[in-house]
Amino acid sequence: MKTSKQLIVFFLLLLLTACNTNNPSTPAVGAPAATETLLTPTDTAVPSPRIVLLAPPETDPILLAEIEPEINTIAAENAMQLEISQALDPAALPANMQLVVAAPSSPNLPDLVAAAPQVQFVALMIPGLTPADNLTVISPGGQDALNQGFIAGYIATVLTDDYRVGSITSFSQPGYRQGFITGARFYCGLCPQLYPPYHEYPLSAEINANPSPAEWQSAADQLLTSSVNTIFIAPDIADSALFEYLAQKDINFISTVVPPETAKSNWLLAIEYDIPTVLQQVLPAVLQNGAMEQVNAPLSLHPSDSALLGPGYIAHFDHIINQLQQGAIDPGY
Repeated sequence: MKTSKQLIVFFLLLLLTACNTNNPSTPAVGAPAATETLLTPTDTAVPSPRIVLLAPPETDPILLAEIEPEINTIAAENAMQLEISQALDPAALPANMQLVVAAPSSPNLPDLVAAAPQVQFVALMIPGLTPADNLTVISPGGQDALNQGFIAGYIATVLTDDYRVGSITSFSQPGYRQGFITGARFYCGLCPQLYPPYHEYPLSAEINANPSPAEWQSAADQLLTSSVNTIFIAPDIADSALFEYLAQKDINFISTVVPPETAKSNWLLAIEYDIPTVLQQVLPAVLQNGAMEQVNAPLSLHPSDSALLGPGYIAHFDHIINQLQQGAIDPGY
């Protein structure tokens, strides 16, 4: 009997020992709790490749607003970041910069191209550049001044009663004047008037490039006294104050840039180069295959909301532009 009781006590002790082994011990009061050490990676993240839009302060804000979304879209499609910079230092270029799009008037571009042969550069409408292994030049297609002048002369004559049109151009860029005259006469021949006063339209006024207000006002008044109703303003003559002056005189005008809101009442359209469309084609190709040397930008129309410019007119003018750029029309004959 005694032996049986001893066995029962022995088994009870074994059972209590097993229970204590399965339950974790409670730390003593004041003892530090056990902590788990997390290992953190020591490698730093690699920065994303970057597209830089080089846009100096004098960059046309309208052009910037047109091209920035296109470049940003291409950057996103290629897992790249877009950065806008007013200037770059050839001696301190970002290590992760892969492509630079240089807006007109970008400074020291040849130095940048030479300093970073591993970076691709795309220059927008910057004269005097030579394409290189890492430089693609987007330039006006064909004969720049003649083409723009021709289209301006043709459109002005189509839209103006009795062909009473004229241009204000500079001595330094005679192609705008020659192209304007050719474009007008391409449409109306000798441009005879049906009623007086009679003049040999199209008329032209030539002055110095980047004229003073007195110079451009004198040229405008010269045309107005000859009953000109529509005037083409060459890009090296363009001035917001001149646009506003013509609007105040109720004279329609054609430009190569979009005028301020205060002058849009008499603005017909701007004859521009279609940079956004070219970028859509050029940038992916450059990122994949490298430089494309020289690419010609096509002319395009930026029409106003004028009642004179219906969709039929725009379609016809686009057709003339295509013929011009394909060489079917000679703008300088």
